[in-house]
Amino acid sequence: MFEKRISYTLLSCYEKCHKRCYLQYFKQVVGYDEVNHRNFMVGLVGDWLFNKWISEHNYEESWMENKAEDIYNWFEKRKNVIYRNNLDKAKMLKKLKKAARRMEDVAFANDFPDRKIDTQLKLSYVHDGVEYFGKLDLWFPEEELVWDLKITESSKYLDVFQLHFFAWLIEQNNMNVKGLAFLVPMMKKSLQEHEWTEVDRVELERRVAEDLAKLKARNWQMNASDCWGCPVARFCEGDVTLDSSFKEGLGGFKINLGG
Repeated sequence: MFEKRISYTLLSCYEKCHKRCYLQYFKQVVGYDEVNHRNFMVGLVGDWLFNKWISEHNYEESWMENKAEDIYNWFEKRKNVIYRNNLDKAKMLKKLKKAARRMEDVAFANDFPDRKIDTQLKLSYVHDGVEYFGKLDLWFPEEELVWDLKITESSKYLDVFQLHFFAWLIEQNNMNVKGLAFLVPMMKKSLQEHEWTEVDRVELERRVAEDLAKLKARNWQMNASDCWGCPVARFCEGDVTLDSSFKEGLGGFKINLGG
């Protein structure tokens, strides 16, 4: 069962909406490719480009920007992306190329060519028959730092719980954590640092235990306040209604509050 394997993504999904978590992770009414739809394409491709650029250690100037369109088109076909209108894709590609330029600037400004960096580091920890796992975007082993890349211009997508979950996983693997940060090249403050204290550790463990107890109790009650863009909303059996954006090919939904 899925409650035997717990990631930050599952917990975050569960806290946003218990029912979405059930449909998406337990019942698996949609496949992985359908979950990562148009809304996340710029971030998905940007993340791939950035990690490829770093993992190959070539740091070729403008490599990400030059590769952006071809890689975007590859993901687009794989995920059968539907756009708002004819200009939508062009705008997304423009944003992706801007992000590529900013990622390169931020990387060089933070001395990436001169630092030891591990990308996509996989970690897991088993306790009481449950495996907790995660994948770190950037791990600086000599400096003991965790950075998570976010291609966003809004702070609402920067969930400190994610960084704390990673820090906790690292410590369970007998390693130290000296610093946590979101790397956000599209925002004015491109490196947003956060603490990891004993208070944070206690709160993280309390929160995880609380969510796990609800999962084990099969608490699947819908608790979202807005279902727009939810990839499984059409399977909610009357709990939501189609939003007008669905007519534009986005599959938007809103909660049906009455009648």
